[in-house]
Amino acid sequence: MMMMMQMWFYQSCEATILFENWTTTDCSQYGWSIFAVILMGMARQLVVALRRNFRSWVSKQGKPLAGMGHDSSGPGCSSGACAGVAHAEPGFYKEGAAAGSFDWVAKSPLAVACIDGFLSFLAVSAAFLNMLVTMTYNGGLFLGICAGEALGVVAFDPALSMCGCHKWFAASDGQMAACH
Repeated sequence: MMMMMQMWFYQSCEATILFENWTTTDCSQYGWSIFAVILMGMARQLVVALRRNFRSWVSKQGKPLAGMGHDSSGPGCSSGACAGVAHAEPGFYKEGAAAGSFDWVAKSPLAVACIDGFLSFLAVSAAFLNMLVTMTYNGGLFLGICAGEALGVVAFDPALSMCGCHKWFAASDGQMAACH
């Protein structure tokens, strides 16, 4: 007889998450698993922020990436709604002792493509893993993924100034991206 896949949300401390070896049999294991799932959601948002900042840094070096969409309307604006607004793109590149030490990366299209592709691979892989956790149809794990994604946006999106973590990803002049 063929085993049917569950198609509704349930709430139980017993769950199999991603792998056959990642099973919870009691509520303490389940709680730690929810914590791990929250970290997975936050990690995905961190990778997305790193990729966005890498692309911004490369474009600041005078090598815009194809398809980045750096037009006059800016990110998050309807066409022309924010025309004339100076956009300070977020970036992790800071002036100081290490200034210029990664200039070779921006000058090499192959290095830029490899790093951007790798960060894209990580972001998409993390998104699919989060989707698979959601497909366990366990209510607590689903809420954990949602909470992790939301906390990751708050922590790592420099357009939000609610958390001190955004300072790590702010532009070197301290301005946040406009029109977000």
